[in-house]
Amino acid sequence: MNVENQRDVEVLDRDGYARRQRVTEYKASTRSVIISRVSQLLWLLYGIVAILLTFRFVFRLTGADPSSFVAFIYNITNPLVAPFAGAFAQTEAAGFDTGAVLAVIVYGLVVWAVISLVHILFKGSGGVRRVIKQERIVD
Repeated sequence: MNVENQRDVEVLDRDGYARRQRVTEYKASTRSVIISRVSQLLWLLYGIVAILLTFRFVFRLTGADPSSFVAFIYNITNPLVAPFAGAFAQTEAAGFDTGAVLAVIVYGLVVWAVISLVHILFKGSGGVRRVIKQERIVD
């Protein structure tokens, strides 16, 4: 539920001119803020996964020596690439890791779909500010 803050301001001028202004602000609810933070966290996690998979792709493409860092990247990304490893087995022999490329694309689409669904189902409208002005000549 959004929080509403309403206030009235009335100003009288010396020339007999009155102006009244009503300002109503609807600020984002706690639920909307939490949904936004969860979305940001999911995108951050996807970014980390995508960076690790990109390192894996570049290491395989360049034929990097499986030293400690390269082996560390391979060990971390093996479970992430496993569902896609056999998709294009011929190109992986040439150093082109299509499993990593496919994983980045699929994981990105999944994160986008989950976040979009959460926003559609749970997020209300954002904060809105409405100003009503009334001006009149005072007799």
